[in-house]
Amino acid sequence: MPIGPLSAFSYPFRGLRLIFRSGFRRYTAVPLLINITLFSALGTLLFSNLGPWVDSLLPPGGWQDYLRWLVWPLVVAAFLLVGYFGFTLVGNLVAAPFNDLLAARVVSSLGAPGHATPAGGLTWPGIRNSIGDELRKLWLILSRSLPALLLFLVPGLNLAAPVVWFVVVSWLLAFEYLEYPFAQSRLSFAEQRRLLRRDPLATVAFGAGVSALMLIPLVNLAAIPASVAGASLLWHERWRPG
Repeated sequence: MPIGPLSAFSYPFRGLRLIFRSGFRRYTAVPLLINITLFSALGTLLFSNLGPWVDSLLPPGGWQDYLRWLVWPLVVAAFLLVGYFGFTLVGNLVAAPFNDLLAARVVSSLGAPGHATPAGGLTWPGIRNSIGDELRKLWLILSRSLPALLLFLVPGLNLAAPVVWFVVVSWLLAFEYLEYPFAQSRLSFAEQRRLLRRDPLATVAFGAGVSALMLIPLVNLAAIPASVAGASLLWHERWRPG
């Protein structure tokens, strides 16, 4: 059934509630540990260098001071998203096999058809396929996100760069996490993108929810498994076969 933008935004937070329920926690443990490790390292890096990096991109003082006050919060949020986005891609690459198991567990609990079952645990072919899929996603995401990232280096356009980056990253994050439940119905990347383009507002809104989750201190430590679970719920209610 169709999902509105406000509803789509809430799915990562619904996933956050789900992953700590009995029956899901053991599929959440490894992605959660990976997330905590990466985001702790990122927090140390960003908060020791964020101020100088942001100041280097903003207009100089003088008559443009009002622009600094208007744009500064957007640039800070964009910088945080750049950092969290990059570290999330690394985290998802490492956690891909476990994310597949978590998505399969959520899909199975909803009674939806799928080809993967969490009961089988991890196997070498499954790990290899999961990492291969993640590498293909990584190439697609990097090739789409780098042009938006370069806007930060173009004088004048860099004022609009935070907004452009937020929209682009939201769509890419939606694709990143929705691929896990989409894989349950064996859809190709091209078919997945086609379905997501048919629901652009819901897709971007779900990715925006993931972005919001990533920006909340402490809560963001569970962002990867929560987003996988939320994506599985959204897939079940919007795109499941039949």
